[in-house]
Order: sequence, then structure tokens, then C-alpha cells
Amino acid sequence: MAREVPESCDAVVVGAGITGVMAAWRMARAGLSVVVLEQGVLGQGASSRNNGMVVPYLKPSPHELEERFGPEGAVPYLNGGETAFHFVRDLIRDRGLDCDLEDNERFVIANRPGDMAHLVELAEAYNARSDEVTWTALSSDEVLEQTEVAGSEGGVLVRGTYCLHPGKYHARLVELAHAAGVRFVENAEVTEIGAEGNSVSVRGRAAPIRAGRVVVATNGYTGGFAGWLRRRIIPVRAYMACSEPVAPEVMARLFPPARSVTIAKRNLFWMRTSPDGTRVMFGGRAGACRGGLMRKAEDLKEDVVAAYPELKDMGVSHCWEGVLGFSFGQLPHVGTMNGVHYAAGFSGVGLTFGSWLGDQLGRLAAGEEVTAGPFLSSEFETRPYYFGQPWFLPLVIAKMNAADRLDAWRQGRGKG
Repeated sequence: MAREVPESCDAVVVGAGITGVMAAWRMARAGLSVVVLEQGVLGQGASSRNNGMVVPYLKPSPHELEERFGPEGAVPYLNGGETAFHFVRDLIRDRGLDCDLEDNERFVIANRPGDMAHLVELAEAYNARSDEVTWTALSSDEVLEQTEVAGSEGGVLVRGTYCLHPGKYHARLVELAHAAGVRFVENAEVTEIGAEGNSVSVRGRAAPIRAGRVVVATNGYTGGFAGWLRRRIIPVRAYMACSEPVAPEVMARLFPPARSVTIAKRNLFWMRTSPDGTRVMFGGRAGACRGGLMRKAEDLKEDVVAAYPELKDMGVSHCWEGVLGFSFGQLPHVGTMNGVHYAAGFSGVGLTFGSWLGDQLGRLAAGEEVTAGPFLSSEFETRPYYFGQPWFLPLVIAKMNAADRLDAWRQGRGKG
């Protein structure tokens, strides 16, 4: 990686996550000289610390999108999910990216009686759109038979999606961009972006640099240098942990290769096999981290044990955290504001949408055709008196966790 910052270049990208790297790669392929400034080290954030699920969905359900935009207005958003999904899959295959991409068998488990009705509604909506990804409703007995998760209200089996190793995926994207001539500068936190004649000046920990265009791809990590964007992003801290190796016969029974399990609580919790198939990886948005990451890992482990009591003696070897960026409308956005190009607000689907809209962001900055549909034109809203510090978030998560525990107590399942 570069240590010195040039005095000028065609384009500066702030943020070296998936979105920033994709945008830089696209601009470099358009013939621009590109410098990427990363506040820490490459791959330290949520782009490499996520569950590695490649899915064709947005956070809002088809029904929610139809309520907001009408049946016809919802279609471009749903199509965008499929476009982002295909973009990631085809990019990995066409470029031969070594990132452990494989088919994923995903079980979504209903935690409450009302959850099952919602999952059936989702299954009907997505199955009506495409037979590429299939949703199959399961009774509680079928869930127990196929996953050994007892006490559920049923669930759905989703086939046709993918999982990958997010750290490897990010590293391969960096390699592509570097080979195209992109210069990466680590430990280069940006503190100010301002106009300077016909160019834009970017200042911070590294030497100042002038550029013809600036791209901001910091999402949930956006600082005060882009206060207008920060006001539109809700940073949500998520955690994931990894067990110590589990006995092969137990892994084969509970977590066959490429299987993931999501517990559809108010505060979602997920589990999957590690890419090498020897460990259980698990995580969720489980509130503040008090007592350190390994304490958080033990908290998360309680959800694993609630689903699989035989794993109560499972050791935990690692725990990570990453910051997701949610928009108030829970939809991604790409566009230009104050002369700066941006993409943000992926709302929990940053692996797929961060990749596709990163490419679209690079096209936008390079003056090429952009096909981002409503994600380019949709209003990027904020709220009065919100300046990027989500004071309300701990209260919301605490309320969800308390409600999940109450549900579990009512159904005699222990911790929810």
C-alpha cells in the first residue's frame, strides 16, 4: 500500500470498504487516476466482518415496499435486489475471485406464532417473482427434523442464495483495484472536504490532496467531514463470534456444509458454518458491548445454546464487531450532494448492495451511464435534530431484547 499521498489526482475515494473499492476500481477502468484514503487498515470494518450472505433482498419486505410505493412502484426496488445479487455472483465467477463462494441452504426459524404468518407471506411474495431462489414453508416438526432446533413455531427453507468468506472477498476486490492502478493509503483519516477552485481539497491525517472529484464510501463510519451524509445514516454496531472447533460428527449433524440458520426474533440472530466447516459462526445486533468483545461473544453464545442446548460447553475463540449503516427508510442510496458523490444506507444488505452500488457510484463519478434505478433518484431523508449520534438506538435494542426474552419465557424456552 502507498505511504505517500500525491498532491493531486483525478478522483479521491474516502473509505476502503467494499463500496469504496468497487467505486475506485470502476473509475480506474474508466482511465482515471484514483487514490483511496482509509482511516485505519484495509478491511478492518464491517465489509470483512459480516456473515457473508449473498441474498437478493432489501431490508423492507415486498409487502412493505408495496405499501410505501404501490404495486408498480415497488417493482424497481425488488428488481434492484436481484440485480445486486447477480452482480456479486457474476463478478466472483467471471473474475475467478477466490472467496469460498458456495450455495447456501438457509433456514429462517419462526420464534413466535405471528412470525410464521409473516414468513409464509414472504415465501409467497418471493416465489411469485422468481423460481431462482425458492422459499419452502416448514412446520415446527419439520424444523426440528431438519435442524434440531426445538420449540419453534415453524420456519422456511430458502434455497438458491450463496455464502462466502467476506474477508477474502474484500481482499480480492482490493487486488483487482490495485492491479487497475488504484493507490490505497492506510491510516489516512479525513477531517475536511472543501472546494478549492475547480477542484476539491481533501484534508486529514495524511497530506492534503486535490482532486477533480471526491467519492465518500464510509457508510456507518461517516464522520464530521461529511455532516450532511452523517445526518442521514444510523450507525448500528453488530457483532459476530466464532466457536472453537466443534466435534466433526456434531457439525455434520447440526450444520451441514453451507447451512445457515436465522432466528427471526425481533432482534435477528444468525448462525452458520465457518468456511472450513469446523466451527460455528454466529452473530447479531445485540446491543452495546459492555465488558469487552469476549463478554459480548458469551452473550451471543446464549442464543446458540437456546437453539442447540448440546453446544453449551462450546468454547469461543474470536469475536469481531462492525458498524452497519441504516437509512431512515431502510433503503440504500447513491447520488451526489454538495458536489460529492456517495453511496450509503445499505441497511443490513451491504455485501450485495455495497458491491453493486459501489460500481454504480464509480460510474456516476466517472460520468458513465448509471443504472441504479430508484436508488439513485429516491429521497435520502433525515430527521429534525438528528446529527449522526443515534441516542435512541440502545433504547430500541434493549426493548427488542426484553420482548424476545419475554416471548421465550412465555414459551418455556429460556433465553430468547
